[in-house]
Amino acid sequence: MNFKAILVLTDFSAAASAALDRATLLAIEHRATLTLMHAAEPGDTAPSNAAVRLDQTARQLAQRTGLEVFARYASGDALAAIAAESDRVDLLVVPHRRARGLAAFLHGPPALRIARVCRCPMLVVKAAARERYRRILVTVDFKAFSQSLVALACTIDRLSEIELFHAISLRDDARLRAAEASYQAVLAYRRRVRQVAQQRMFALSDSFQARRNRMLMAIGQGDPARQALVQQEYAGADLVVVGKRRRPAWADALFGSVAQRLLAWAGCDVVVLPHDPRPSTRSAARDRLHRALRGGRAALLPGSRRGA
Repeated sequence: MNFKAILVLTDFSAAASAALDRATLLAIEHRATLTLMHAAEPGDTAPSNAAVRLDQTARQLAQRTGLEVFARYASGDALAAIAAESDRVDLLVVPHRRARGLAAFLHGPPALRIARVCRCPMLVVKAAARERYRRILVTVDFKAFSQSLVALACTIDRLSEIELFHAISLRDDARLRAAEASYQAVLAYRRRVRQVAQQRMFALSDSFQARRNRMLMAIGQGDPARQALVQQEYAGADLVVVGKRRRPAWADALFGSVAQRLLAWAGCDVVVLPHDPRPSTRSAARDRLHRALRGGRAALLPGSRRGA
């Protein structure tokens, strides 16, 4: 996994500014191209000069950083435009916004709606981007997909500390107590489950020994989302990595998910990896650049001027 092309959504708000700052730091670190996209929320009216401001922001950023920066203005169905553009990049960066109105209640907050239609990793920025991530908390359940979550964390920042976190379910524990198992039997079961979790944690971390990241491990008990929040605050992690299955809005509203609760409650940035991610490729990013250059929409290369 590698980041060659990054897409960041903006509406020129303070939250969008923080997302742009983080996307810029990541683009510099990975030497990736950066695409700025303006997409108004359903029901919101875009500023009349949004396209001009977007072009100016992209041009100034290209001149200041030396990055390849592109501007993309979405009109019409914003969600469809975001999904289409995200198919051409390796990482989508979005500002954190709280849910508003009845539509938000039915369909979830903006980040969750975007996560349902995008197949690339999505980074939701909640905090100001002053420096690179120091510690990344990765929520794992030891299924095969956990490997992808850890690989994503290592890709985001190759120098940050990686902490693997697993929350042991208490459902079987409750069944034992309901079956009137002895206290000693319950304790023995807890020790055995924790031992198995530790062994699986070691096996998962050993598969990434070649990485330069320092890898730590932690195990909790109880609700995965709540325990992950507790561990994030305790460890001081400034990024949480979580997976999410693709489900319709009604299923998220009815059953919820760990990703949904972390997006709502976490006090740090959250990156969501779909369970059916689109493989990131260098050719996909290059194809996007060539299409933009041929279309002449807003391909802003460092030091270049439109029409030069």
